[in-house]
Amino acid sequence: IFEGPKGDIPAELRKADIFAFPSAYESFGLALAEAMSMGMPVLAYKSCRGAASLVQNEVSGILLEDGTEALARGLERLIKDQALRIWLGRAAHEKVKKYAPENVWNMWEQLICTLVKD
Repeated sequence: IFEGPKGDIPAELRKADIFAFPSAYESFGLALAEAMSMGMPVLAYKSCRGAASLVQNEVSGILLEDGTEALARGLERLIKDQALRIWLGRAAHEKVKKYAPENVWNMWEQLICTLVKD
């Protein structure tokens, strides 16, 4: 079901227990990072560079081989193991803190100040 655009992404993410990110190509998975920031356990393909750069396999999510069967097995594993979902979700939340707006803006500010000084 495609319900169209949603305005309150955090509220939508709070309704879910697992975030599946079956993208083949992403430079930086913003939706993935948003889900991780909400403490959601994530599934993604290890061949997707953007996902693999955010998710540490079996620590902050699960990186899968490509294909629907691997995705189905990953979903089944997380559905059956609530403790794993919670553990991965907490680690995911911690992993993406470095991308919090205040951290990113501070890095941009430092870069700009460095460039202006030169």
